[in-house]
Amino acid sequence: MIMIFAMRMHAKTIAKTIVLLVSSLVPLLCQAMELPRQSAAPGGIVIVNLDAPKDITPQSTLEGAKVLTIRDEHGWKAVIGIPLTTPAGAIRLNTSFGGKTVIQSIDIEDKQNQTQHITIKDE
Repeated sequence: MIMIFAMRMHAKTIAKTIVLLVSSLVPLLCQAMELPRQSAAPGGIVIVNLDAPKDITPQSTLEGAKVLTIRDEHGWKAVIGIPLTTPAGAIRLNTSFGGKTVIQSIDIEDKQNQTQHITIKDE
Protein backbone atom coordinates (compact mmCIF):
# COMPACT_ATOMS: atom_id res chain seq x y z
CA MET A 1 0.00 0.00 0.00
CA ILE A 2 2.78 2.42 0.92
CA MET A 3 4.64 1.43 -2.27
CA ILE A 4 1.60 2.31 -4.46
CA PHE A 5 1.19 5.66 -2.68
CA ALA A 6 4.90 6.44 -3.19
CA MET A 7 4.66 5.53 -6.90
CA ARG A 8 1.62 7.81 -7.34
CA MET A 9 3.41 10.69 -5.63
CA HIS A 10 6.48 10.11 -7.80
CA ALA A 11 4.33 10.08 -10.97
CA LYS A 12 2.64 13.35 -9.93
CA THR A 13 6.03 14.96 -9.32
CA ILE A 14 7.26 13.88 -12.76
CA ALA A 15 4.06 15.14 -14.42
CA LYS A 16 4.35 18.52 -12.69
CA THR A 17 7.99 18.79 -13.73
CA ILE A 18 7.13 18.04 -17.37
CA VAL A 19 4.31 20.60 -17.41
CA LEU A 20 6.58 23.24 -15.86
CA LEU A 21 9.36 22.49 -18.34
CA VAL A 22 7.07 22.64 -21.39
CA SER A 23 5.33 25.82 -20.23
CA SER A 24 8.67 27.53 -19.70
CA LEU A 25 9.82 26.60 -23.23
CA VAL A 26 6.74 27.97 -25.04
CA PRO A 27 7.77 31.66 -24.73
CA LEU A 28 11.25 30.82 -26.01
CA LEU A 29 9.81 29.02 -29.02
CA CYS A 30 7.53 31.97 -29.79
CA GLN A 31 10.45 34.40 -29.61
CA ALA A 32 12.51 32.24 -31.96
CA MET A 33 9.65 31.97 -34.46
CA GLU A 34 10.22 33.83 -37.69
CA LEU A 35 7.08 35.36 -39.17
CA PRO A 36 6.18 34.69 -42.80
CA ARG A 37 6.62 37.22 -45.60
CA GLN A 38 3.63 39.54 -45.94
CA SER A 39 1.33 39.59 -48.94
CA ALA A 40 -1.89 41.61 -48.61
CA ALA A 41 -3.69 39.57 -51.26
CA PRO A 42 -6.06 36.57 -51.24
CA GLY A 43 -4.10 33.53 -50.00
CA GLY A 44 -1.47 35.75 -48.37
CA ILE A 45 -0.60 36.73 -44.83
CA VAL A 46 -0.72 40.18 -43.25
CA ILE A 47 1.01 41.12 -39.99
CA VAL A 48 -0.54 44.08 -38.19
CA ASN A 49 1.00 45.93 -35.23
CA LEU A 50 -1.53 46.22 -32.41
CA ASP A 51 -1.52 49.25 -30.12
CA ALA A 52 -2.20 47.19 -26.99
CA PRO A 53 -0.29 47.39 -23.69
CA LYS A 54 2.31 44.63 -23.31
CA ASP A 55 0.69 43.37 -20.10
CA ILE A 56 -2.80 42.87 -21.62
CA THR A 57 -3.42 40.10 -24.18
CA PRO A 58 -5.50 41.51 -27.04
CA GLN A 59 -8.27 39.53 -28.77
CA SER A 60 -8.48 40.12 -32.53
CA THR A 61 -11.15 39.04 -35.01
CA LEU A 62 -11.55 39.37 -38.75
CA GLU A 63 -15.17 39.09 -39.90
CA GLY A 64 -16.00 37.17 -36.71
CA ALA A 65 -13.11 34.68 -36.98
CA LYS A 66 -10.39 34.73 -34.31
CA VAL A 67 -6.97 35.93 -35.40
CA LEU A 68 -3.60 34.79 -34.04
CA THR A 69 -2.04 37.42 -31.76
CA ILE A 70 1.59 37.16 -30.70
CA ARG A 71 3.92 39.35 -28.67
CA ASP A 72 7.54 40.05 -29.48
CA GLU A 73 10.04 42.59 -28.17
CA HIS A 74 8.22 45.37 -30.06
CA GLY A 75 4.70 44.62 -28.80
CA TRP A 76 1.60 42.74 -29.91
CA LYS A 77 0.98 41.69 -33.52
CA ALA A 78 -1.95 40.10 -35.34
CA VAL A 79 -0.99 37.43 -37.89
CA ILE A 80 -3.83 37.25 -40.40
CA GLY A 81 -4.32 34.63 -43.11
CA ILE A 82 -6.31 36.18 -45.97
CA PRO A 83 -8.86 33.68 -47.39
CA LEU A 84 -8.63 33.01 -51.13
CA THR A 85 -12.24 34.15 -51.50
CA THR A 86 -11.52 37.64 -50.17
CA PRO A 87 -12.24 40.31 -52.80
CA ALA A 88 -9.92 43.28 -53.32
CA GLY A 89 -10.70 46.23 -51.06
CA ALA A 90 -10.62 47.04 -47.36
CA ILE A 91 -11.22 44.49 -44.59
CA ARG A 92 -11.63 45.34 -40.90
CA LEU A 93 -9.59 43.92 -38.04
CA ASN A 94 -11.33 44.30 -34.65
CA THR A 95 -9.05 44.18 -31.60
CA SER A 96 -10.26 44.31 -27.99
CA PHE A 97 -8.13 44.83 -24.88
CA GLY A 98 -8.74 46.37 -21.48
CA GLY A 99 -12.41 47.21 -22.22
CA LYS A 100 -11.44 49.07 -25.41
CA THR A 101 -12.04 48.06 -29.05
CA VAL A 102 -9.87 49.28 -31.93
CA ILE A 103 -10.83 48.83 -35.59
CA GLN A 104 -8.06 48.81 -38.19
CA SER A 105 -8.56 48.81 -41.94
CA ILE A 106 -6.39 46.56 -44.11
CA ASP A 107 -6.26 47.08 -47.90
CA ILE A 108 -6.36 43.82 -49.85
CA GLU A 109 -4.86 43.89 -53.33
CA ASP A 110 -6.36 42.08 -56.30
CA LYS A 111 -4.37 39.02 -57.26
CA GLN A 112 -4.77 36.90 -60.34
CA ASN A 113 -3.39 33.44 -59.69
CA GLN A 114 -1.76 31.66 -62.58
CA THR A 115 -3.90 28.81 -63.89
CA GLN A 116 -3.19 25.79 -66.04
CA HIS A 117 -5.70 23.79 -68.07
CA ILE A 118 -5.51 20.26 -69.39
CA THR A 119 -7.70 18.35 -71.81
CA ILE A 120 -8.33 14.66 -71.28
CA LYS A 121 -9.47 12.66 -74.30
CA ASP A 122 -12.06 9.91 -73.86
CA GLU A 123 -10.84 6.50 -75.00
